[in-house]
Amino acid sequence: MSLHLRALATLTALSIACGAGSPTGQRWKPGTQIQVTVGELVPIPKSEVVRALREGAAQFGLTVTEQPVWGQWIAVEVVEKCICRSCSPATVAYVLQSEYRTIHVCNRAARPVADLGAAVAADGVIKHELGHVLGNPDHLAPGPDVLMSGSQLDQRPVPRRFSAADVAFICQAGGVDTEECGQ
Repeated sequence: MSLHLRALATLTALSIACGAGSPTGQRWKPGTQIQVTVGELVPIPKSEVVRALREGAAQFGLTVTEQPVWGQWIAVEVVEKCICRSCSPATVAYVLQSEYRTIHVCNRAARPVADLGAAVAADGVIKHELGHVLGNPDHLAPGPDVLMSGSQLDQRPVPRRFSAADVAFICQAGGVDTEECGQ
């Protein structure tokens, strides 16, 4: 089986994400950097997690730093057991409503990293969860370039960035106060 088909089979077996968090009053604002911290045991390389968050946030006019800043922050942490209300055995990452600024990454996220490469896995997993962190707890219907779909990926490529539909969907939730969201 080719690497591409094996990767697709892996992602068919794994849901990119489950659960979602809604910011309880959090408003993501331009001009203030978002501090990102990544736990040591996260199975996606830290450099790729930070890159994915930086690129995803930039699509909303937000900036990310690893330097200590006051106010806005996102944490990416590994969890040994993927336990959330809507988690399934295929879940690789999630955001809880009670901890909407923390992206919980399951150990089984190492599988798409091995099959797809760290960059593609980070884009598919971390950017998707960023959409929840930024305010939309829901999912879009599947589409060829939809990153915020809650379905399993099958015979389509892994989206590497938020599509126009994703951006509109996340902005609709009202948690992002930037020009990109019409604020």
